[in-house]
Formats: sequence, C-alpha cells, structure tokens
Amino acid sequence: MNAHATKLTYDAGDAAADTKLTLEFTTESGYNASFTTLSIETAPITLLAEDALTGATPIAFQTTAADYTIYNETGENVTELYLYPTGSSDKGDNLISGTDGAAVNGGSQEVTFDSVPDGLIGEDGKVGSFTLEFTTESGYNASFTTLSYEVAPIMLIAEDDMTGATPIQFGAPTAD
Repeated sequence: MNAHATKLTYDAGDAAADTKLTLEFTTESGYNASFTTLSIETAPITLLAEDALTGATPIAFQTTAADYTIYNETGENVTELYLYPTGSSDKGDNLISGTDGAAVNGGSQEVTFDSVPDGLIGEDGKVGSFTLEFTTESGYNASFTTLSYEVAPIMLIAEDDMTGATPIQFGAPTAD
C-alpha cells in the first residue's frame, strides 16, 4: 500500500451554494476514476483502489482524520511514548499516562487526531509523516519516522523481535 496524504483547497469565490465539483484521479497502473458530486466542504477523503470498490463510488469519506491503536508487545513496560511530526524539535507530551494502557506490557491505548496537527502540512500542501517514538523501562529507545496520517493498529515490538530496521509492526496482536 502506498498511502500518502495531501491537502487540496478550492476557492469557491462567488460559486452558488449548490455547486458540485469533480474529483478525478489516475494511478500509476492507469486506473482512472472520478467522483462528480463533491460539495464545497472540508472533508477527509480516501481514494479507493479499483479492487476495493463496494459500489460505484471511487472515494470514501472518513470521520476521523487519524486514529492509531498502540499495542505494547515489547515484553516490558513502556515509560515514554511520543507521536509528533517528523523533523519537529517539539515531541509534545508523553502519551504514556499512569500505569495502564500501552504503558503495561500487553496493554494498548488509542491516540486520535481530529484534525491535522500544526507543522504536518508543508508549504506544498502535502501532509507529512509522523515519528512514533517509545522508550521502555530498560532504556530501549526506538522510533519509526515515516508513519502516515491514517487509521492503523500498531504494535511496539522488542529489539530482539525485529526482523529488519523497524521497531513496529502494523496490526493487532493475535491470541496465542
């Protein structure tokens, strides 16, 4: 999956309230689709792959801009968890609060953004990436710097469980 985001704006000017826009896109493989009844509004939209269509509409409207369910599968407690725009010097607040949720090995917590955070939209209008950073009790510190603005389950994994350079896995843990 090649998930990226961009912010599009349209200056409605003197357009009538019932004006409809056409959103058209073409993929690298040549798939071309359009949605011809888009209202002038603020709305997060997902472009759908041809094989993901459940009807005639090639887009889906999202109600939540970004929602991550973070699962702690590190084998130990997590003491720090940050989610911030990649490249930012401000990590924001430690998302681990108390002794429950993703702080506890095997626990989980939800992190939701209802709108795109400041600093995530570049001058070109494209939405950038997040960095997900965590630290465990033993001092293991890891980060993933190319997290898209999306809805995704994410497992924090132990350094010994990594099969590559990535300290996370997308998905929810499975019951043994």
